[in-house]
Amino acid sequence: MSNNNDTNGQWIYRVRAQVDPALVSAWVEWMQTAHIPSVMQSGCFTQATFAQVASDWPAQASFVSDSTDWLTFETSYGLVSPEAMTRYLADHAPRLRQEGPAFFGAVYATQVRHTRDWTQVHATVTP
Repeated sequence: MSNNNDTNGQWIYRVRAQVDPALVSAWVEWMQTAHIPSVMQSGCFTQATFAQVASDWPAQASFVSDSTDWLTFETSYGLVSPEAMTRYLADHAPRLRQEGPAFFGAVYATQVRHTRDWTQVHATVTP
């Protein structure tokens, strides 16, 4: 096993979304073609990864109480620097977080739920 020091210290901004099945298809397309590219244009991130979570979250971690059939997605953005997160939150996030409601209308508030955090990578281990 080896430790990849290239990623040590990297900061990652993660956005998790639980999406009502009625909106999933349109939401995934919008994320891939509009929202993620808009976030990347902020200049605060080096890369983005968009994935569907393959297994259910533990019940205590679910943030939609009636979401047994909702699907969970995670977008991870590699930050340019920790200061870029502060800049993103102040200068870009308020506008970008309005894109979903603007595109989908009132249903967005009832069919998509988000949690957000940012973390620092301490090690990447490879075989």
